[in-house]
Amino acid sequence: MSFNYGNCLLRLTDLERQKLQLVVAALKVSEYTDDVDDHRRPHGKDTRMLRSMYELFDTITGLALASDAIPRSLKEALVSGDTTLTALVPLLEEFFEIFRRHKQLNPFSNRSEYGKLMMVLQDVQRPTIARTLKITSTLVLPLQTVGGALERIHCADVLADPGLKPFLRACGPKKAEELNALLDRYAPKEDGPRRDALERALRSADDVRQFLLTNTSALKELRETLTQEFAPLDASSPHGIAIRSGKGGACFSHSHLAQCAYVRESLQLWENVQHDIFELWRAAETDMLVDGRGEYSFVNTGQGFHRMCQAPQSYRIMSRLVQKTESSLGGWVGIKVIHLGDRDVPNPLVFIDKYTIIPRIVTPVVHTLTELHRVFSEQSETYPGLRNFLRAKYHSYEELRLMILSDFFRHAFDGSGDDGGSCIDGRLTSAWNWCHQLDKKPYYDAFVLTGFNGFD
Repeated sequence: MSFNYGNCLLRLTDLERQKLQLVVAALKVSEYTDDVDDHRRPHGKDTRMLRSMYELFDTITGLALASDAIPRSLKEALVSGDTTLTALVPLLEEFFEIFRRHKQLNPFSNRSEYGKLMMVLQDVQRPTIARTLKITSTLVLPLQTVGGALERIHCADVLADPGLKPFLRACGPKKAEELNALLDRYAPKEDGPRRDALERALRSADDVRQFLLTNTSALKELRETLTQEFAPLDASSPHGIAIRSGKGGACFSHSHLAQCAYVRESLQLWENVQHDIFELWRAAETDMLVDGRGEYSFVNTGQGFHRMCQAPQSYRIMSRLVQKTESSLGGWVGIKVIHLGDRDVPNPLVFIDKYTIIPRIVTPVVHTLTELHRVFSEQSETYPGLRNFLRAKYHSYEELRLMILSDFFRHAFDGSGDDGGSCIDGRLTSAWNWCHQLDKKPYYDAFVLTGFNGFD
């Protein structure tokens, strides 16, 4: 896996986690988006923005004062009356950077709170709001990275050290050995702070690598299964995956081989997206908060009212990933339209939220198949009653496995869903539509009986 580990985000320290809890708590009780983005109240929006911002900033300040998360000197300054927003800017910048960094490392957490923060950070940049707040900061700091941390302790050379890859690839006790070897080479034991900072950076790089491997492994397994087992099938096979418009909910028609190619390119594209997901996160925040300068229009997209803004960096990266996928496969099935900054995908926040969810679609499918194999195994005596039930209904593991996979390859990629189709975004819509229909599938009990409890 080719990856620049210097760009990896730093894991949070214990103190940063305390600060994270404070800002999340403040955002949970904030009603910023409800107050500001209410299409029934078109007038007085700036007034509502300012009131909600002050409420949020005051809540964060109060929680910080009541905690041990900020230095005593800052507490004394705030208590003594220096509570102007200008004095709070460094605190807010730090807290918001911590939350944004945590969110990218844990994309399934605090989705609504992150959305509120993005809206606040957009609106802080409105000229009328900035003038009233009397601040020049956008409250958006660059996220802390492994490369930056290593530069600060003069250990950047570790990224080119031949021992880095063995450490990242090792498991168990061997990983600890490889880590200690790197630490001993670049940070002597008597230099405790430097050694701790280096270990944090190395473990952060390992966190990101494991995160990416986890998010791509299920996609790779499904893609290889499709290529090795389904593509060679005869078109008349009961497990062929040809689809016809209007049958089984499909919205377009593909022969077996065309559907194999269509599914393969979709899985490969999603795998490429997951590999570059942190680059897409950076682009999304840049489009919304830096290059975009917080500008947006508030429109009815047909799926409710949303903030619509352009996303040139996100679009450029996604276009590159589509071209990379097409080049690796030697062709393309369907259309290559990327919806971004339009009524289908109004802003980069909606876009990145859709694509971080991909592992939540495919991982439960692969996990269910793995558990079914264990249950059906002759050596497994853990759940004999469950095995006998599944055998009586489905006959064999292979029969059940092919039933699940063939249905997934057909109808998770059949163009169904409210805004489905064969475009880049429509493929995700089809997959989500299949997820929502799972409880109506004849094999749903096999999912539930092996621990499945939902996709998201």
